Amino acid sequence: MRVMPKQDAIEKSMRTRKRMGFGDGLYLISGKSDGHHYWRVDYTFAGRRQTLSLGVFPLVAPEKARQQADAHIALAKTGKDPSTARQASKKQPANGRTGSPLHKFEILHPESFQVQATEWMEYAGRNWSENTLDPTASRLETYLLPELGHKLMHEVGSKEVSTIIKSIVLEGKADTAQRVWEIGSRVSEYSMAFEVTNSNPFVKAKSLLPKHNTKHYAAVTHPTKLANLLAKIYAYKGTFLGKQPAKTR
Repeated sequence: MRVMPKQDAIEKSMRTRKRMGFGDGLYLISGKSDGHHYWRVDYTFAGRRQTLSLGVFPLVAPEKARQQADAHIALAKTGKDPSTARQASKKQPANGRTGSPLHKFEILHPESFQVQATEWMEYAGRNWSENTLDPTASRLETYLLPELGHKLMHEVGSKEVSTIIKSIVLEGKADTAQRVWEIGSRVSEYSMAFEVTNSNPFVKAKSLLPKHNTKHYAAVTHPTKLANLLAKIYAYKGTFLGKQPAKTR
């Protein structure tokens, strides 16, 4: 395996470059507008050049990116497409997985939202049934991890959380929005408990959740009318289901 440059050397070089190669198909590119750098690996399969994403730098360390790139290239040389293999692993049924129900997402920095969500699931869900565990994992994977998974907890902002919740509500999925909000808030509270972050970015988004319509039923409040009602109930001589008859001594 090639020796990779140190992280600070890569950061310094990428300040003035849009792409930095590391040999054997591995390279780093700058995002168009978000300021992040992304690992990529090019490989040849069936005579065609293919590309795979390996994560965000520096959350994915240089040595880790090198290891992944070499593994994908080695797999391609055996006649198997790394891209197809990755997609197949993502589609594997939940009951066929091992470890955390979120394992199909690459583990990044220990303080990233993804890792904190995984730790929270393992802690909070240790006594959950599959009927609770699987939907919770599915909501995390569908709505929160794609946008927030790679971010450090202290980098997750209220605005992007609000955007996620708003989009779910506008899809007509009010109940899902409520549950996704609760999951994200629990992950944040877990991280706060271990001082990974000092705030919960989901708090402000709560105002975007639809209000439950409360229906108030008519009630007798006038003292005289209430007394008459209670007297009629007491005097009622209906069936056993309507009123249990008084016991005789």
